Amino acid sequence: MRLGSTKKTLYHFHSLARMISVPAVLVLVNILVIPLSWRWDLTEGKEYTLGEATRRVIAELKNPITIEVFFSRELPQDLIRVRQDVRDLVSEYQRLGRGKVLVEENDPSANPAAADEARELNIPELQFGRTGLKKLEISAGYAGLAVRYQDKSAPAIPDASASSNLEYDLTLAMRRLTRERPPQLGVTTGHGEQLEPQLRQLISQEYELATVSFADGLINPPKLDGLLIFGPTDAFSEAELFAIDQYVMRGGKVLIFQDGVSVDEQTFMAQANTLSLNQLLSAYGVSINPDVVADPLVAETLVFRAGAGGRSILVEYPAWPKFIQPPGRPWVGINPDHPVTAPISSITMPWPSSLTLAPAAEGEDRQVTALIASSPRAFTLNAQSQPVFLQPDALQPSGAAGQQTVAAVIQGKLKSAFAGQTLPDGIKIPKDEIRSVADGGAVLVVSSARVLSPQMYQSRENLFLLGNSLDAMLQDASLIAIRSRGGARRPLKPLTEPQAAAIRYGNIAAGVALVIVAGAGAAFLRRLATKRAVARYSGTN
Repeated sequence: MRLGSTKKTLYHFHSLARMISVPAVLVLVNILVIPLSWRWDLTEGKEYTLGEATRRVIAELKNPITIEVFFSRELPQDLIRVRQDVRDLVSEYQRLGRGKVLVEENDPSANPAAADEARELNIPELQFGRTGLKKLEISAGYAGLAVRYQDKSAPAIPDASASSNLEYDLTLAMRRLTRERPPQLGVTTGHGEQLEPQLRQLISQEYELATVSFADGLINPPKLDGLLIFGPTDAFSEAELFAIDQYVMRGGKVLIFQDGVSVDEQTFMAQANTLSLNQLLSAYGVSINPDVVADPLVAETLVFRAGAGGRSILVEYPAWPKFIQPPGRPWVGINPDHPVTAPISSITMPWPSSLTLAPAAEGEDRQVTALIASSPRAFTLNAQSQPVFLQPDALQPSGAAGQQTVAAVIQGKLKSAFAGQTLPDGIKIPKDEIRSVADGGAVLVVSSARVLSPQMYQSRENLFLLGNSLDAMLQDASLIAIRSRGGARRPLKPLTEPQAAAIRYGNIAAGVALVIVAGAGAAFLRRLATKRAVARYSGTN
């Protein structure tokens, strides 16, 4: 079929118009959607979506707050991505702030005034190294952030690339600047407690620490937001126990990290600790046992010396269980439904002790929740009557195997341990002010203070246990989701060689097949469009 000259011209014009209209429409659509922004966060933990605590802090702002970004323009290639991630994050803060969150970006490398400001905020010029084929290149630049609110500044983030969770750091800085006062956490002393200086410093970044004293049956200072009892080895007096009990009865929150046994790390001999706190805990529904939980199913691998020459060997050591949350099963390890442990995927505890839990009776308004428990194959080594030897080849169970709880939280209307009993000497509280039932009190118990020893808190998830516990018990549980975001280790499922080969060649074949299908589809559509155009401009149907 032949077309006339006029119809042929119209046919070519039709084809040219179609070719031009497609990019024109695309350009027009892009211009129209520039002011709009859509983001879909498909990560499992919503890694790129601002958390509930962040949204709340921003919503409660009474005055504008400023996030200052100090990044050099010239940066190594690996830090360019970090700079873009920082820009995306602070733009989300700015968008949610609706004028209450201001963002200022400066390049101290090119602006002397910005460099002076960075120096005042303790944001240093960093040294970056990059290894080439034949040389090591060293460059300098800035990659820090600071938060200002009115006339105050929070401690700066000197190196954004070193931050394990930038949203948590920024939200924490904003909350520090805008809250009326930091939560006050009391810490007991004088009973063998050993809170490491580094751990104390980490806690003090978020909480105001106060050393607790006991007088007249009360805790001083009296208006504590929480009480931390960390690693006691000596007994509390009756009067001190009464003061702690009355603190709980008045709605106080107590966190107890205590080892059921003390272990000599040279001889591996373990003996029972003084567990005077059980006098209180047993009345609330939990008690710490003087034993060691060993779990051969989830044993941590450690280095031990063997033989006369002291040769180092790797040994699976059941007395250091690595509690995990197996996916897709009823939980045996870490409770996925409680805010303290839900974000934690695994945690190792050195020589933990078992807890005995007393479930609430029918009609009793008390909740006992297990947070961390062993597998059903775990067993205990009891040091109540005599010391036990904890060398790997000497671990012999003292009872039947079974699941053992090592961390739990008790809350609700707890009954006083001194209800109906003679009061200890030295108590000067009027009898009508002594309470026998708690009003909103809660007690969290972890049967291993060693979980936060210097060698253990290098693990982020071990620190999460403490930080999440403090947040959930003392203040904003929603901050837990931000702190723990990205911290869980989720390794890929191992593949066999045939599976890996099938995936590899499948990807190659799928790519070729996709090109063939797309090409065939495009050719078919083009032929169909050409046929219709010829029919239209030739005057036939």
